[in-house]
Amino acid sequence: VVVVSQRVLALPVAAIPEVHPVRGDAYINLAAVAKDRGDTAQAVRLARSGSRILEQWFGPQHHRTAGGIAEYGRAYIAAQAWDDAERELRRALAIRERVYGTDHPLVANLWSDLANVAIGRQRPAEAEPIFRRIIEMYRRRHDDRHYLIGLFRGNLAGTLLRLNRPVEAEQELRAGLAMYALTLPPDHQNVGIHLVRLARALVAQRRYREAIDAAERGLGVLQKQSVPPKAWVDGARQAQLDSYVALGDSSNARATRASLSAESPARPPR
Repeated sequence: VVVVSQRVLALPVAAIPEVHPVRGDAYINLAAVAKDRGDTAQAVRLARSGSRILEQWFGPQHHRTAGGIAEYGRAYIAAQAWDDAERELRRALAIRERVYGTDHPLVANLWSDLANVAIGRQRPAEAEPIFRRIIEMYRRRHDDRHYLIGLFRGNLAGTLLRLNRPVEAEQELRAGLAMYALTLPPDHQNVGIHLVRLARALVAQRRYREAIDAAERGLGVLQKQSVPPKAWVDGARQAQLDSYVALGDSSNARATRASLSAESPARPPR
């Protein structure tokens, strides 16, 4: 993708005009690569160029224009420029709702991005109703049976944990795990992530032995992945450590702490 996109942009305007969707897509593709590499300033610059080309070519109300603007907004999310991100995402959302209606996966994706903006701003109370809205959208669309329903229940649970509502978070996580049991293999990474979140919800309720078990089951799933997600592995171990300390189990606490220290743990996710 990178080589092809770079070659497209290197072509003379006689071959492909400066304002042409092929050039716009090339900029968007390179923006996604820059974002993945952590070069957020470059990602924003490239996404801006691509989205402007697509808007000039297709007009301000076209679904392809919305796609470019959405990627521009996501580049701003990566850069933690929350106001800019919300502005662009809402522009894209308005177009997609006109084109697809309010109950479409491409609309749900943008609501999810806006929830992430709210979380980035440390405003989980704003994210909660958004995640609930997305869950209902997918329940209606898929007759209440789809792995994305479980995924967004997990996102909602993470938001509820930020709001210090662990009992409700546990309810969402158990419902999400039940959905995953119907729609995903038992060793899918998402199952492991749900179990880590469940462990955190149980720690918050001082149900430490249950938390240790949930974290252990989550680790079992995550460590089977070809590339175990380090932040979630660390999150599971942190839940175990917190539980061992609360239970006065100094031996297991010491071993778990040593494991975390040896691996330079990432900040535990929610």
